[in-house]
Amino acid sequence: MLGSALYSFTDPDDYEVSLHELTADLVLTQPGAFAARLTRLALPRLHLVSVQETLPRVAYVSLPPTRVFVSFFTQPASTAVWKGLELRPGDILVHSRGERAHHRATGASRWTFLSLAPELFAAHGRALTGQTLDPPPIGQVRRPKRADRTHLLDLSARVRRELERRPFVGTHPEIAHSLEQELMHALVTCLTSGDAPAESRANLRHTAVMAGFEDLLAAHHDQTPPVPELCATLGTSDRTLRACCAAFLGMSPGQYAHLRRLKRARSALLHADPATARVAEIARRFGIIQAGRFAVEYRTAYGETPSTTVQRAKNVWDDQNLPLLHSQSVGNR
Repeated sequence: MLGSALYSFTDPDDYEVSLHELTADLVLTQPGAFAARLTRLALPRLHLVSVQETLPRVAYVSLPPTRVFVSFFTQPASTAVWKGLELRPGDILVHSRGERAHHRATGASRWTFLSLAPELFAAHGRALTGQTLDPPPIGQVRRPKRADRTHLLDLSARVRRELERRPFVGTHPEIAHSLEQELMHALVTCLTSGDAPAESRANLRHTAVMAGFEDLLAAHHDQTPPVPELCATLGTSDRTLRACCAAFLGMSPGQYAHLRRLKRARSALLHADPATARVAEIARRFGIIQAGRFAVEYRTAYGETPSTTVQRAKNVWDDQNLPLLHSQSVGNR
């Protein structure tokens, strides 16, 4: 199916759901009014998604193994960190199939990802370079030649602007075919030029530690085990876990765990029945015992009281407070 869509969001939960090509568990790391804008273009064999976010955040991203993903940040004003590694402007991430990794932005950010079938990835590599392209077994950073990366970034930005100006342009079969070929050519050129900095063994170990840390937090959503217990389960030291969290998340294990519980509590409040919901009971469900402190921290983080969130609880996607601006799809011809 060919399709294009343009969405705006002020609710992080709704924004997460809209990223249906992948799973992204977002934790906002700074109070403020959240807003996001998403532009999607679905071509016959390639998808392009460009998003703009207003607040710093950590995203624990899980990619499906059925597609190849390539992504890049396009907001030079903020710092981007992937698996604890600070990215340079113009760096391109080639993700492994089924990858799970932390993606952090220290300020407002704009990023783009392309996804395609593995066989298309390989075929275009052979057609354009004579080499078979396969996704790496471990996600890697590519640093293409300046001209090549500039062309890819400019092309993706041009596509985004054109979709915002003429939303239906991507649904025309001939235009869609041309865009797909141009994007694939620019992508393959980038991935076969420049270099790929080697990832250290230490960083590979730390990535595994952080994946285990996320699994433990998910299994103990009501109460995070003490750090010594976490370390014993993960088979690592207190010092290593804290260093990993500082590099990957920009905060301590306890701070991150607390922000995750606040987020989960907010999601429960948003989907609660206003007639029966009890804020204190919902907070306790996520290991937050002191109701007064919870109310203060919650208002600081989200700009409203927990009870206000309950009163505007919504049950279906169509209730999001900023509506779909445009969505269009047509069958292949």
